[in-house]
Amino acid sequence: MKRRSARLFRCLAFSLLPLLCLPLKSGATEPVYQREEVSERLEKLPCLIEPRHTSVVDGYIKGYVLRRKEQTEEMLGRILTYFPLFEYFLEQYDLPHELKYLAIVESALKPTAVSSAGAAGLWQFMPETGRSYGLRINRYVDERLDPWRSTEAAMQHLAKQYGRFESWELALAAYNSGAGRVRRAMRISHSRNFWRLMRYLPRETRNYVPAFIAATYLVHHYAEHHLQPALPPLDLQFPATVEVLGNLSLKEIAEVLHLPYETLQALNPAYKRGFIPHGSRPYTLTIPRRLLPALQH
Repeated sequence: MKRRSARLFRCLAFSLLPLLCLPLKSGATEPVYQREEVSERLEKLPCLIEPRHTSVVDGYIKGYVLRRKEQTEEMLGRILTYFPLFEYFLEQYDLPHELKYLAIVESALKPTAVSSAGAAGLWQFMPETGRSYGLRINRYVDERLDPWRSTEAAMQHLAKQYGRFESWELALAAYNSGAGRVRRAMRISHSRNFWRLMRYLPRETRNYVPAFIAATYLVHHYAEHHLQPALPPLDLQFPATVEVLGNLSLKEIAEVLHLPYETLQALNPAYKRGFIPHGSRPYTLTIPRRLLPALQH
């Protein structure tokens, strides 16, 4: 297996990404909420879009810092795992780094998230859309659940929407409900201003831009609400991604790396049956970064 792995594994740039430092607060305290303070922070918030403090934005922020405190802290902990990956591809596609907050809205940074409509992964691709960006979806693998592959596809999709509308509010709305619905709302409203045409969009899409504002606020100001990121185990915090040629068992890989099989599974949720199938192009394998040298010899 060692000789085989040396032939099959090719390292990707993700292993060299910088780490994101998360400030932690000591002690258990209750989250606090003062609407006036939130408004002041929103006015100064570095946001991709105009950070309005509407009632919908307020509701999303309260959900994060008051009603779902435990889930929010778990999600904040996953930032360490996924934001460096997002930033890598945002730079590759020359997109604003603030777009990384969109995955909070889409999936709460859960690569295994699946919606009732059938959207899946960190970026919540429907099967047809995922396949249109080259994601493999079959009985053996669902690359919508692959953080590396799905993130690159999401950057391509976001760049396409922005190229169409030249407005991030409208691009985000199109990401959620499709370009056709956004164009229809523009036509009916005779406006390109999201806040004016939003009434003609589906309810979920009307709330989508406010949810993005709230997610941006959360990452910048969770500490002021006495939230503490619940960091995942170290082997999940610092991943590295490599390319493999396929036809490999995850159990065999875990044995060679002396890694718990459950950890390797958690890092590679795209493989439905516990093995990487043969393919005409490479697949990705994610491992703890500390084990990367084991695959380079």
